[in-house]
Amino acid sequence: METIEAIAKKNKAGKYKIDLPIINDAPELKVLVVVLDKAAPKKAKSKKTLADFAGKLEWKGDPVAYQKMMRDEWK
Repeated sequence: METIEAIAKKNKAGKYKIDLPIINDAPELKVLVVVLDKAAPKKAKSKKTLADFAGKLEWKGDPVAYQKMMRDEWK
């Protein structure tokens, strides 16, 4: 199997034309068409760090006791 990339351009009749080179004198080819979505680029999500949450979380209780309780639920 060989991979070839070609760009198809739309003509005035609204049809696409693809020109492919001759490949190993193959009598027929199986062609896979991938349509790339050229819509507006997606905005990159801002990555939050632990510093973004510093001072915003309040914990009431003993964190070690809570951790032990969570572990015991799986036993």
